[in-house]
Amino acid sequence: MGSVLIRKFMLAALLLIASRAPSAQQAASPIEPGASQTAVDVCLHRSIALTVLRNQEQPATVLEKVQVLIDGNLANLVSVSTYSGPTRVLLLIDSSASMGPSNGGEGWGVTLPLAAFAMDAVPLNAAVAVGRFAERLQLSQWQDRNSAREQVSSLKYQSPKGSTALYSSVSEAVSVFREVQFGDTVYLVTDGGDNHSAMDSHRFVQSLVARNTRVVVFLVVPKEPYKTSEERDGAQAMEDLANLTGGFLFRLPQSNGWLNTGEAAIVAKQIRETVSSPYQVVFQLAAPLTKPSKLKLETPLDPKHFTLAYPRRLEPCTTAPPH
Repeated sequence: MGSVLIRKFMLAALLLIASRAPSAQQAASPIEPGASQTAVDVCLHRSIALTVLRNQEQPATVLEKVQVLIDGNLANLVSVSTYSGPTRVLLLIDSSASMGPSNGGEGWGVTLPLAAFAMDAVPLNAAVAVGRFAERLQLSQWQDRNSAREQVSSLKYQSPKGSTALYSSVSEAVSVFREVQFGDTVYLVTDGGDNHSAMDSHRFVQSLVARNTRVVVFLVVPKEPYKTSEERDGAQAMEDLANLTGGFLFRLPQSNGWLNTGEAAIVAKQIRETVSSPYQVVFQLAAPLTKPSKLKLETPLDPKHFTLAYPRRLEPCTTAPPH
């Protein structure tokens, strides 16, 4: 999905990328020869989350027909329905030195206001865990939105510093989800740079897709064009992360003026609704997967007016579905 997605489709002018949420696949071992029929059946029966982003001029639509293609082969569609179950959101805030003001001064610059905006965009009834990371991760227990909001606000008494272990920290934090649940979401506030992780981006994304975890990135970008390869690569990596896991990306320049407008409140509400109520697409595979496979969805919706956001890959079969 290109950087015009949410700007064109549904959200206000600064919401710039879309994709969306993961399939029913856990970080478990692939089905082995001789596995029980129950385990095989579980692996064949899959579900993914699909978000339909619409142009603001388009009326709301009910999606009833979807074609699911796995490596170009048509899978058997079982059902398409709007998800209305519980949602868990893991809000992770990059607190490394690069998250300070763009002029190199003290404090958080736009990062903390953007984190507060991300908090406003959490679905109303979601369970929330809040974490901050630089070289190491600090993570809370599950809590309600009001408690999480207070925790985000308390970061104003601290200052960003240190290197960035983004991939390692997010991977560690995702363990708080424990058992996979449909709709699990990471909100990631960052500039996308990573200079301290023990894992690479490929393994990082693969683990998130396998765990059925979508990532919504709230990206801090400088006012001036990127000057280093790390900055450019980090921003592109975040776009890819959102796309492959089935999340979306919100791009904000280094200015917090817009965050105090009524338009920002409208956008936060739209994000809440988008995250809490994706379509749940359930389908049946012809045979268990033995390697990651390309996933494609086709619908009768006009791509000029609607954009589909969903994971772009399906991981090998696992022995348990999400709850």
